[in-house]
Amino acid sequence: MTKLPRRACIISAIVIHFSLKKILSRPSGTLRPEAARVKNRRAPGITRKTEPDCTNINQCNHIGGLHYQARLSLSPPTPVNNSIPWTPRPVTVALAQFAMSPEPDENLERAVTLIREAAARRAQIVALPELFRSPYFCIEERCARDYSEPLPGAVTEVLQSEAKKLGVAIVAGSVYERAEHGKKFNTAFVINSSGEMLGTYRKVHIPHDPAFFELNYFEPGDLGFKVFDLGFAKVGVLICYDQWFPEAARALALAGAEIIFYPTAIGRVGELPCYEGDWQHAWQSVQVGHAVANNVVVCAINRVGIEASSMFWGGSFVCNGFGQILARGTEMTGLVVADVDLGHSSYTREGWRFFDSRRPGQYRSVTTEEKR
Repeated sequence: MTKLPRRACIISAIVIHFSLKKILSRPSGTLRPEAARVKNRRAPGITRKTEPDCTNINQCNHIGGLHYQARLSLSPPTPVNNSIPWTPRPVTVALAQFAMSPEPDENLERAVTLIREAAARRAQIVALPELFRSPYFCIEERCARDYSEPLPGAVTEVLQSEAKKLGVAIVAGSVYERAEHGKKFNTAFVINSSGEMLGTYRKVHIPHDPAFFELNYFEPGDLGFKVFDLGFAKVGVLICYDQWFPEAARALALAGAEIIFYPTAIGRVGELPCYEGDWQHAWQSVQVGHAVANNVVVCAINRVGIEASSMFWGGSFVCNGFGQILARGTEMTGLVVADVDLGHSSYTREGWRFFDSRRPGQYRSVTTEEKR
């Protein structure tokens, strides 16, 4: 090894000393100027503001002390040349989050008002909460008033008319369906933008717990898991308690659903402690997990307000096919609007190959009738 002159060694040592001193004196978390520029670069579709300008709190989110509008476009990292490696398929969805009164017609009017507002904001699909025509009567073991109604009926007629007039598709949450032979179901229905009724879905998984006495009212659904083709998107509907079952989401995704809607009525029950943890966190997390595992857009629509001992937390949200929350509501009435990109979902599914790597032959225990 060639020895450096003594003077050169001294100069090198001095340079290293001052370089280290400069690095160590930098405050923790400080970035180099070029790194700071990258960190501060805003994701596409997000508007940074210092003061809120939304008239409806549900159109707003506060993230990291900054104010953002809740209508966010899909924002995975975009290359410098603004190109993306998939063909975009944008769809605008709106979730109508509101409180219900004891009067069905009044609740329908509230729904129609929000549907019209969503159409004015160029939504292509508007979704309503579970049992949007009534209070959540399952809080009681026996409700004095019978909120059941036939389908099709007055509610389908009104919403079909609105869908046709406004040119929007409607995922009509659910209503208390009174079917033939006296059976009653918790039933969602889907209407396309031409006002045509595409079909219904009956809630399959029925809970029965304090303040959720649903088996006293609903038969388990008997129509299977259905996909409805809106022309520009294929959608599926699962209702509330269905959200805890990964098999339901996978069944819809395998059948071709690109967006799964979860109309919901869930909240905190005053007299019940949450020893297991945060219910709302679990509720959101499990549905985001379905979005990632199936590479589908997930839209969860909840009600708000206080009914008897239950406080419904709202928090309706939209997430993309890799689990990114695009928009989220608060505990107030209003719309949650988001632009989703179905092309992103397809690209993600092809890249991560979850479906290609399935081994159905190893999953027989999933469909066994034996309870554990």
